[in-house]
Amino acid sequence: MRPINTLIVEDNPSHVLMLQNAVKKSKWVRISTRSVATLADAEMFLRRGGYDAILADLGLPDSQGKETFSRLDHAAPDIPIIVLTILDDEGLALQLVKEGAQDYIVKGEFAPTLIARAIAHAVERKALFNEQRRLLEELKAAGDNIRALSELIPMCSYCRKIRDDKGNWKQVEDYLTKHYDLRFTHGICEKCAKKLYPNLRPPKRKRPLDP
Repeated sequence: MRPINTLIVEDNPSHVLMLQNAVKKSKWVRISTRSVATLADAEMFLRRGGYDAILADLGLPDSQGKETFSRLDHAAPDIPIIVLTILDDEGLALQLVKEGAQDYIVKGEFAPTLIARAIAHAVERKALFNEQRRLLEELKAAGDNIRALSELIPMCSYCRKIRDDKGNWKQVEDYLTKHYDLRFTHGICEKCAKKLYPNLRPPKRKRPLDP
């Protein structure tokens, strides 16, 4: 099982060292870390990808408070963020959890089990959230397609072409493929086969063997 790649965004070297030592001592989950001291560096590494979780202090040299969380969440919306805070900022941390942060850890409470569980559970919760969001988007798209299909669609009564919203006449297959992501296979029904190929005899169907 590959380790959980975690980006530590913290400008205090002693706190970074404590966090790294804590995750190294974890016996039930593997966690690898990289640390950066500024929000700008964090955004740069997140653009490169490859991270599963973020541990972020809110007070950085180039960003403070809620702005830090907002910019990290914008840079990596699919990655869980765990806020690092001091006791005086615990109210802000709770507010950020309501706004999308997966958890918060009070600085100084860097027990290996606590840190490892916080990271692992944050990754699991975020994965479930992302999957639920994907399913909801698919349901919405399906509902939009159903509503569109229920509307009256202009069709030529002779050649059976469909007129699109730009006034162009399209083959039925082209129209449905473009608007509803459908794919077609082509064959020929028995009625049309008899009309087009009157001398062609259909193959005899095999009778099931008697028991």
